[in-house]
Amino acid sequence: MTHFESSERLLMAEICTRYPVIVDSGYSATVLKQKEAAWKRVVDEFNNSNPGKAPYGQQSLKGMWTRLEDDAKAAVDKYNKLSQKTGGRPSKPAFKNKAVEITAALLGNTYDPLDDPLDDDVLPFQASPSDAAERRNERWEDVEEVEEIPIVETPQKTKAKKRKQEDFDSRMLKMAEEQHEMRRKEHAAEMEERAAKKEIHAAKKEVYAAMVKEQDERFAILQLHREAAHCYLEYLKAKTRDTRANVD
Repeated sequence: MTHFESSERLLMAEICTRYPVIVDSGYSATVLKQKEAAWKRVVDEFNNSNPGKAPYGQQSLKGMWTRLEDDAKAAVDKYNKLSQKTGGRPSKPAFKNKAVEITAALLGNTYDPLDDPLDDDVLPFQASPSDAAERRNERWEDVEEVEEIPIVETPQKTKAKKRKQEDFDSRMLKMAEEQHEMRRKEHAAEMEERAAKKEIHAAKKEVYAAMVKEQDERFAILQLHREAAHCYLEYLKAKTRDTRANVD
């Protein structure tokens, strides 16, 4: 749900008072057409009068207006119920804020400021349907004749929208390029890591092969030493036998 500030609710209520047809309960083709045109104008006026913020769509503003209507009706209903009790009633309904009070006036459900708050016999005030319709028709006379004029965007708005779209496209393209570059660097780093691991593995194999070769050479030398020692021992044995034979 969109959160609206109090200043935005007040702005909405003030703008809607200029287009009372939006609260018309009629369903004729003329009324519906007038409502549609009125809401377009309300949206345009609201966004143009609310600079520095992203523009709201018609659905969001209708939702805000519905909540204002609900608050206004609830305040007036409570006020009318208090009117039926003894001991008097407040001088006016307890509206949450000025925006709700303006909305209640537009709906035709408001208090009569001439009522005596101490008079227990005063009946709850509510504008009659004919009075409300008459006020709506009077307020609509100024805009009814120009409703057929299509709402077109000014060149400045068109350029602003185009520039905003171009800025958005540029940001999206830049983000895509940055992501692509980041992935390329990650892939390159991964390939370098794989190549480094491969070189380390090859170096380990060479070291292992050299160690095996060295061990084989040492074993061969040791074998030669053993054979030489055995030959020398046999030589000594033979010499000893010859010496004994000569003595005998």
